Amino acid sequence: MRVYDRLVIFCVVFQQCASHLEDFGTTQTGPKQMWNETTLDKLKKDLFMNYDKYARPQQHYNSTNVKFGMAAIHLETNELKSTVTISSWLRLVWTDSKLKWNESDYGGISVARIAEHEIWQPDIFLYNSVSGGEPITKVNAPNVLIYPNGEVLWVPTTKLTVLCEFNLRHWPFDTQHCFFKFGSWTHNGNEISIQLYNNKKFVDVSDYTPRAWIISNTSAEQFSKMYDCCLEPYHEVLFNLTLVRNYQSYKALIVTPAVAITLLILMQFWLPLRAEERLILNCLTLIVDLMFLLYFTNHISAAGSNTPIIVIFYSTCLFMMCLTMATNILIFTLFKKTRAGSLPWVMKKYLQGNLGKFLLLNYYFEKDSCSSESQKNENEQNPQFARSTAAPYKAQVCSWKYNEQDMLTLAMDRIFFIVYSVVYIFIGFIYLL
Repeated sequence: MRVYDRLVIFCVVFQQCASHLEDFGTTQTGPKQMWNETTLDKLKKDLFMNYDKYARPQQHYNSTNVKFGMAAIHLETNELKSTVTISSWLRLVWTDSKLKWNESDYGGISVARIAEHEIWQPDIFLYNSVSGGEPITKVNAPNVLIYPNGEVLWVPTTKLTVLCEFNLRHWPFDTQHCFFKFGSWTHNGNEISIQLYNNKKFVDVSDYTPRAWIISNTSAEQFSKMYDCCLEPYHEVLFNLTLVRNYQSYKALIVTPAVAITLLILMQFWLPLRAEERLILNCLTLIVDLMFLLYFTNHISAAGSNTPIIVIFYSTCLFMMCLTMATNILIFTLFKKTRAGSLPWVMKKYLQGNLGKFLLLNYYFEKDSCSSESQKNENEQNPQFARSTAAPYKAQVCSWKYNEQDMLTLAMDRIFFIVYSVVYIFIGFIYLL
C-alpha cells in the first residue's frame, strides 16, 4: 500500500505541473481586448502606444507652429495693487505628427476628443503676470480636439492676472492701457514659432459683457525678441487692451457731491452777516468733505503715477473751507464790534464808486442821498490830506442805510465770494481739460 500511495501522489503532482506549464505557454502579452471595445478605444490605444507627452512632436530641426488667440469674457481691476484680472478663452492650434490616422481604418472618425493632460502641450507662459511669469492657469481641464491630419485645437478657459500701470489723473473718467504678453518659456523661435490665430490682430470681445470697464479698443501683434542669454530669437505675442471706466454710477457718487459742496461753500457768503449759521454750515460741509477724502484713501491707490484731479479738488475744498472758516470768524468779529467814526475818504470813494456798484453795495444807499461836494469838505475833516494835495477834487458822497463799518465788512464778504468763485471755476476748467 505504501508503494501504491506514493504512485498516486506522484501522478497528481505531475498532472498539476503539466497544467501550469500549459497555462504559461499560452499567456498573451499586452492588454487584453475588452469585449465592449469601441472604435475610438482602438484609435486611442493605437495613437498613444509608446507616445511621450513630454517630447515635442516634431524633429529637433523642425519648428512647431503654434497659433495663439484670446477672447475676453470678464475683466476685473484692483487699483490698490495695480493689477488687471481677465477671464478669457485662449485658442491654441498646432500640429502633432504623432497623432495622425486614416479615417477609413477607424470607422470614419473625423475628430477625437482627448483629455488635455494626455498629449504634449506648448509651454506658453504669461510673461508680465503678477508672479513674474506663470504658465497658462486653467480654470478647468477641457478636452482637446484632434483631427486626422494631426491638428490639435485646445481652448482652455483661463484667469490671468497682470500688472498694469494705472494713470488715475482723470479718475473716475479715466482710460487705461494694459497688455498681456505670451511666449514659450524654454523653446526658442526655431523650435516653437508662435503666430496669431487666424491672423486676427485683435482680441475677440464678442462674448464680453461690460460692467465696471468697457473695452474700447484691442490689438494683437507677434514679434521676435533677442535675449542676452541666447543666440536664438524668442517669439512672443502681445495683446493690448484699452479700458474705459464705466463712470455712470460715479456721477451720482462723486461728481454730484462735489458740485453740492462747492455751492454750499459759496452760499455761506450770502447768509446774513450776523447769522451764526454761517459757521455751522461751514463745519458740516467740512465734515462731508473729510468723509469723501477717507473714501478716496480706501479706494484709490497712493502708488499711482498721477494724483486724481477729483482728489485734488476735494483737498482744495478742504483748504478753502478752512479759509472760509477763518474769513467768517473775521467778518463775524468785525460785524459784532461797533466802532464810531467814518471810513477814510479813499475807501468811501471806491465803495461808493464803480467797485461798490460791482459789489452791489448801491442797493444799501439811502434814496436820493448822493450829492457832490468839493474836496474842501474833505480837507476840513482831514487837514493832513489837505496839506499833501493842492488840486481840487470832486467826490460823490452818499448816505448808507447801515453804518460805514458794516458796509466795509459787507464789501469784504462780497470780495471773498468773488475770489472763491473764480478759484472754483478755475479748478473746474482744469478738471474738464
